[in-house]
Amino acid sequence: MSTIRELDLSYNILTSFDGGGLISLTNIWLGYNHINSLQNIPNIPAVDPNLYNNCLSRSTLDPALASWLDGWGADFETRSDFCPPTFCDTVDIPAAECEALLNIYDNSGGDNWTDKTGWGTLTTVCDHGFYTGHSWYGVRCGDVFNAQ
Repeated sequence: MSTIRELDLSYNILTSFDGGGLISLTNIWLGYNHINSLQNIPNIPAVDPNLYNNCLSRSTLDPALASWLDGWGADFETRSDFCPPTFCDTVDIPAAECEALLNIYDNSGGDNWTDKTGWGTLTTVCDHGFYTGHSWYGVRCGDVFNAQ
């Protein structure tokens, strides 16, 4: 029985990769995809990840994985001209705030909330003081309580 030694998935528009179970790899090529989620890259010295030009961000990687990639000098940071926009790039608030709100939703059982209208589906996040059903329920932006 043979084992997989090399795997070339470059130029496939992959958005994530989970290498769990691929313990015999000596080379893997994942360059020129749209990968924004990376898990279980075989952490053995022989594997060169070849992650060039993907959509990964150091801030979203496990610190140990980022450190391992740095050891290879891997160029894995986001290239905005190569990566498709994320949902949070399309909303009316900064992407970092959108991502924080979606983390709250995901980590507090948002799918089971009594009123989750608009959360993660509408690009208008803010209701600016009067909820109309056309924004994310409960999210108010700006000085909505200060009378002018």
